[in-house]
Amino acid sequence: MVTIHSHAVGATLHTTVVVPKATQADNRKRPLLIFLHGRGGDHNSFRGDDAMFVALSRLGPRAPIVAFPDGGDHSYWHNRADGDWGDYVVNEVVPQVARSVDANPRRVAIGGISMGGFGAYDLALLHPGRFCAVGGHSAALWFEGGEIKRYDKKNKVPQMKYIDYGLGLFRAEAFAGYPRNTVVDLATVQTELCQTGQLAGFEIKERFYEIGSHAGLEELNQLLQGGTLPR
Repeated sequence: MVTIHSHAVGATLHTTVVVPKATQADNRKRPLLIFLHGRGGDHNSFRGDDAMFVALSRLGPRAPIVAFPDGGDHSYWHNRADGDWGDYVVNEVVPQVARSVDANPRRVAIGGISMGGFGAYDLALLHPGRFCAVGGHSAALWFEGGEIKRYDKKNKVPQMKYIDYGLGLFRAEAFAGYPRNTVVDLATVQTELCQTGQLAGFEIKERFYEIGSHAGLEELNQLLQGGTLPR
């Protein structure tokens, strides 16, 4: 565990670090993987993930050190009104973890799941050359040629390389087949709409701003008013 007294976000946060068992084949510093959790998660979200430990064991001396920083409930890992979460990762988490576990500072990869997947791609774009590899997980979209070929969060296929960030517009007819006054999973609705050719998507190539929080709504208002947004 690495404790970081962050100036970027004005808080003391923890990072869980998994260091693979050393072997006789180890003759140089291991690479470092920074893995960003999803919305509602924290630095302990993957602490009990047996599959991760099995995978690291199989890699032997090639296994990276894996760090799981705490990114708050809904930071989306970017600089925003409630803290510079992007700077926190790049300028505080990476160097402090690398020093504490003697990782190779020139071989740092970044990845994440859901909210963390967005954060990983966003930070890699903002800091070209800083990371040797980047990956995003929990993609649910097969988007090709401007068309959604498949949408399914339960049964994924390799062609699914896009992530649904949750901004959707629906006609009332989309919910006509569901009982009134019941909770409906939008993932199920969108899967069925896709199967009947009624689901369209728009590929975002610019910065994504999450609006599911008070801070995000303030950022959206600034955007609509033509103001300056956090980077």
